[in-house]
Amino acid sequence: MLSFIIIVIGLIALAFVLKPLIAKEYIALDHRDEKTVKLDALIAKKNKIYMDIKDLDFEFGIGKMAEDDYRSLRKQSMAEVTDVIRQIDIGGGESSEGNGKITDEYIEKLIAAKRKKKVAPGEIVIESHPEILTCSQCGQENNIEAKFCSECGTKLVKD
Repeated sequence: MLSFIIIVIGLIALAFVLKPLIAKEYIALDHRDEKTVKLDALIAKKNKIYMDIKDLDFEFGIGKMAEDDYRSLRKQSMAEVTDVIRQIDIGGGESSEGNGKITDEYIEKLIAAKRKKKVAPGEIVIESHPEILTCSQCGQENNIEAKFCSECGTKLVKD
């Protein structure tokens, strides 16, 4: 009799565990509405683009990127973040028509706010023509402020 009760309890427990796998209805774990989900995705995309721009500025600042490539990629990222901000501005819609107040200056201020170093309006954070220090070991071009070669790790000596 005891074994029968244990088997019945086991079958009930097994049915309880397997029910979600068999059921055709699924309980949504995310109770946010579609608009909120879309806005959250846009905000995450905006933050990723800001980080990409910050990384791009850093790479150019240390001399690992050609100026033409830097300007092209930065312009492309700025256009992309402008479009995302317009979509956020209109509430997550697909149209790129916002309130028209987004300018390059506004985007630059947002990017500057994401940097750890605070910049004054008009202050240049990344030099457009960083001075180059060439490694005597491998020939890699490094920023003049670098102490070691970014390619081979050799200590750099300023002439």
